[in-house]
Amino acid sequence: MTDLDRMGDGTGRSLVHALATTQVWEPYFQVVRWRERHGEYSLEHDDEYVLAMVNALGGGMDASVLCDALTTDDELRESTFWRIFEVPGTKRVNLAYLDRYRGNAGQGWQASIERLVADGTLDRDRVLDACAGALRLELPAVQHRWFERLRSSLAPNRRRTS
Repeated sequence: MTDLDRMGDGTGRSLVHALATTQVWEPYFQVVRWRERHGEYSLEHDDEYVLAMVNALGGGMDASVLCDALTTDDELRESTFWRIFEVPGTKRVNLAYLDRYRGNAGQGWQASIERLVADGTLDRDRVLDACAGALRLELPAVQHRWFERLRSSLAPNRRRTS
């Protein structure tokens, strides 16, 4: 039995709960996804699942971990990923907190999303629309500012006219 198995209940649900609520410094979410994709777990991709993904993929991990996860997992990229723009985070499990306190420059969610937009993995207009949707939610100011920064970093450059 592995440490990961000790954290879980065999269904993956308690592991998802742990990943959504505690600081995570290991890439356990990839194990959850591997087990899902191989039929060992059947999990609802509910709000807690989204927070587990946000926390375990963005909490101090190198941007390549998150980018690889989204590049190689079509289901995660095309459905669950977009819910990060809809699911409000908790005090310590939210995009702004993770990017500010649990990572270095070039790590985390914003850097990864910018990289995935730049390489064409994520559609820029869809990300901009998702940011606009998130900005309409009632979020704490720090989370609101995170979506504003992401949207601003991806906005097309405007030509200045004299």
